[in-house]
Amino acid sequence: RFDVKLGKTGSETSVFTTGDAQVTMIFPEGSFETAEGQRSVKVTVEPLPSSIAHPDEPFTVLGNVYLVEATYRPSGDVAALASVATVVLVYPLLANDHGSHAIIWSRSGNAWRALDTDDLPSIQQAGADIDELGYHTVAGQPPSPTAGAENRRWSPPAPLSRSRSRSSASPRRSPSCSSHTSS
Repeated sequence: RFDVKLGKTGSETSVFTTGDAQVTMIFPEGSFETAEGQRSVKVTVEPLPSSIAHPDEPFTVLGNVYLVEATYRPSGDVAALASVATVVLVYPLLANDHGSHAIIWSRSGNAWRALDTDDLPSIQQAGADIDELGYHTVAGQPPSPTAGAENRRWSPPAPLSRSRSRSSASPRRSPSCSSHTSS
């Protein structure tokens, strides 16, 4: 749970990260409108199991789904976004995951829409601008299958330059050669 302070012209700029560093919310100035008698907006981020999300094929959910909600304090009335905010989610590293990832969003948890996403697979992080709160998660294509290790063979690298003549090139040895004898 995070509190966003309200000023005379709306909410102040606020950036919050969950204790487990899985979700970061960025609310620029004016993300929430001022409401009479209200001092702040309480933002809650609730982790939910991935099994609640059913994106369109071929996408699959990676990691948790997060329900992001906001209410005015002290009234408890629902607080909607007045301008674009940003959500950044961390997703798990999966073997053979070579595809791109997108944050998907749903108002109710039923129908999902992919958002324009900045995907940083090297740090398993995706970010997207949002104009509504609700359910958010990262989706990707299913991991690709791999051949078994017994089917993979080492092969020597290709020559760097074809300009050398064969007589001056050193002989190649296969990886199974353990020694070289001369007669």
